[in-house]
Formats: sequence, structure tokens, C-alpha cells
Amino acid sequence: MLLPEKRRPLLKKLINSSGIIRTIEAHNAISASVVESFNQSDKNFHALWISSLTETASRGYADNEYLNMPSRMQTLTEVMSQSSLPIIFDADSGSFNEHLARTVTQLENQGVSAIVLEDKEGFKVNSLTEQDNPQRQISTEAFCQKIKTVCQTRRSHDFLMVARIETYTLGGKTADAIKRAQAYVQAGADIIMIHSKENTPDQVKDFAQNYHEKVPLMIVPSTYFKYSEDEAQKDGFKIVIYANHLLRAAHKAMIKCAEGILKNGSAEKIHPELSSVKDMLNLVK
Repeated sequence: MLLPEKRRPLLKKLINSSGIIRTIEAHNAISASVVESFNQSDKNFHALWISSLTETASRGYADNEYLNMPSRMQTLTEVMSQSSLPIIFDADSGSFNEHLARTVTQLENQGVSAIVLEDKEGFKVNSLTEQDNPQRQISTEAFCQKIKTVCQTRRSHDFLMVARIETYTLGGKTADAIKRAQAYVQAGADIIMIHSKENTPDQVKDFAQNYHEKVPLMIVPSTYFKYSEDEAQKDGFKIVIYANHLLRAAHKAMIKCAEGILKNGSAEKIHPELSSVKDMLNLVK
């Protein structure tokens, strides 16, 4: 396990290097161990995303900020114990500024490389929900104050502030997203995440074409999953987040396993598709 001061600068170093930063979610220690097992291969992941969605779902809660920060810090500790990769922490709205300052201090002390705040307010509804979304976008001025809170609280510029723009998911247009990005960068954001729930990358590509700030761009292609890393890099994006894929894969595999046992009255048919007990014991040490 890396010391906080060794792990924290890793993301910033990656940003200053060439190439896309490939990031995937980890919601517990075993998922972090799976990602870490690729660390010595030719093609690996460069960072971990601590997702509010997968962390809450894995514990049986809705993704509505019910899970409190002390509980999330426990997950963070477990993940970091199994991986040497830099950590990007999804902090939802960041709560009140007073709470946000404490969160920043805790994350920085742990060795987290970046905090992500989304510019929504009120009761949280996940951005990818298929239901009508009653959530509102916070005013630009109020969100800039949150950015400033992060920047004024952190002790090192190795701890990065990521501003997540929800204009598209809430029905807004590119002009608003660009205007917000400009204000967020001026307020101190180190990275801009542009979010979309369309099944094509058209919105994020349009944003990138109209974006002229020097601060790097981050995307989460969960719904427009055919958009490749090579395309994203060509369009100007630096960080790609696979934000919920490990848990979704595990969920589908668990359903298939349970159905197989029920159908056959034994584990014989599904046994070849399972990891061995030995492999599981060797994964987490």
C-alpha cells in the first residue's frame, strides 16, 4: 500500500504525460484487486474511480447520497489497501461547503488524487435514471464557490478538483455547458468532466469542439459505449472513466450462476465458469 504522499501525485503525473488515462471503478477490495492484477501487463488501467453508484448499489442502497462519508471512507481504505493506482473519488454534490471542506481534508490525507463534484442541487437522482429527472442544476456562482472551497482547503496542488457538468443530462445545450466550464476553470477547477446520457457521443464531441480551455477533459462513456479511447483522445479528451462496469459484470454473472444451480440442482454445469477457491484466496492477500 502506497503512502498518501506517494500516491496522491500520480494522477497529475499521468495528466502531464501523453496518452489517454484509462480509469475503472472499484467498489470494494476484491474489485480493486482484480484491477491491480493487470498492473504489470502491457495494457492496464491507470487509475481507479470510487463511484457513488456502484459503492451504494453493492451495499443495497439507492444512489441518492444516503450512504454517509464515514462509510465511504471505509470503502476507500479497503480499496487502497489492494491497489497502488491513483484514486479519483466521486463525491456527488459535495454536500454543504462546511462538510465539503472536511471531506477534502480526509481524502487528501488518505492519498486520493482527485475529487469530483457535480453541479446539481437538491435530492440526488442518478444522472442515468430512465425516469423523469426532477433534479436541478445549481447556479454557476454557487458551484464556483464549492470549487473555491476545495481549492482553499487542500494543502497540495497534487490533489485535483474535477468539475462535473450536468447540463446535457438535465436537457441543456452546449452553450450553457461551455459557459459553465469557463467559469469553473476560472474558479480553480483542474479538470472538467462533461457528462451525457445519450447513446451516441455527439454531445460530448460537440462540447469538445467548442471547448478552448487548457484544463483537461474527462468523460464517462457508460451509455455511448461504442466510443473508443482512440476516438476520445483524438477529440481532445484526456481521461476516460469506466464508471460501473465491474459491478454490472459481477451482477450478470451472479444471476447466471444462481439460475444454473436452480435449474440443474447442483453446481456442476456452472463450475467451469467459476474462479477456483484457490484463485480467490490468492487474489486478496
